[in-house]
Formats: sequence, structure tokens, C-alpha cells
Amino acid sequence: MDPMLSSAQVREVCGNVSDMTLWRWLKDSEFPQPIYQNRRRYWRAGEVRAWWENRAMADT
Repeated sequence: MDPMLSSAQVREVCGNVSDMTLWRWLKDSEFPQPIYQNRRRYWRAGEVRAWWENRAMADT
């Protein structure tokens, strides 16, 4: 099973981005959508990693 990441962990994995940047990425249809548990957001680590790697490859 893929581990779940909190929003703080996602921001850290993606280069210590701000909460506002994470919010903007959420508006982008390509960014993985969170899973809500008890009104908290969690992301599948594999989905975030894949998105980050694809984004890094597109920038080169």
C-alpha cells in the first residue's frame, strides 16, 4: 500500500514550497487530488512523486 502524505510532507517533498503554492497546484488539473480524512488532506506518495518527476522532466 502506498504511504499517505500530509500537506506539510507534500510541501517538503516538493522543495519546501508554501501552502499557497500547494493551493495553486491543486487548481492545476494535473496535480494529484487529495483524499480527505477527518477534514484533513492526504496524498498518495507515489502520485506526488510521479507528478514531481514529470514536472522536473518537462522543465528540462
